[in-house]
Amino acid sequence: MYAVQVDGLDPQSLRVEETADPELGTGEVLIEAEAATVNRVDLALVTGAAARKIPSWANPPYTPGWDVCGRVIAHGSGVSKPPIGARIVGFSAWFSHGRGTHSSLVALPAKDVVEAPDGLPASRLTTVGLNGLTAWRAVECLKTHPGQTILIVGAAGAVGGLALDLALLRGVKVIAAVSPADRDLVIDRGATAVVAHGHTDTVAETLRLMPGGVDAVLDTASVAAPLMQAIHVELVTRSWSTASGHLDVAA
Repeated sequence: MYAVQVDGLDPQSLRVEETADPELGTGEVLIEAEAATVNRVDLALVTGAAARKIPSWANPPYTPGWDVCGRVIAHGSGVSKPPIGARIVGFSAWFSHGRGTHSSLVALPAKDVVEAPDGLPASRLTTVGLNGLTAWRAVECLKTHPGQTILIVGAAGAVGGLALDLALLRGVKVIAAVSPADRDLVIDRGATAVVAHGHTDTVAETLRLMPGGVDAVLDTASVAAPLMQAIHVELVTRSWSTASGHLDVAA
């Protein structure tokens, strides 16, 4: 098979090489990849921005990647589903075992793949894994209820957009903090209101719309610490969460 190899903390170290096909373990499936996502965490690892988060076992060369879309071409022992030939979306817990998805063949536990529709392009389907799980977990952590209001910072992004959808499905009202260019996008997606992010004081704009403060804040855009502190103190009546998984609950 062919796989992307990372030789060091420099994008110039990336190369595509022919390597041995993965060996299937018990409970695993072998996937012929159609597409794999390049997530922000991949870029951060390769450039060294997240060098401290690289597991000790991940000595170069290694293959990056968390998401894959493709077709099942072989089963390990104990596996019958998804069937051979099924189109799937899979997620690799890279930090746990280092099985990157940026390769032509990917072996993953069968429990970490789901069948995918044929009507959508692989380039779109493959973005669901890490982004979708991050958005779902962040919205779950906030424990909002129908009728409450949440501020999502970066609601036009990959994680933010999915979080917007998930919050709306819960009956939660969403104030979307996005750049002016993305205003129509989030309104069409169902946002209750929009505040400009990056050009105005997001806190002041949100308080103008919700004088009593919102019920929760989800930051998917890595807002600078001073702004997060302002949101936490002035805006949030209950809790806030970030896309990286941190949660803080206000009294």
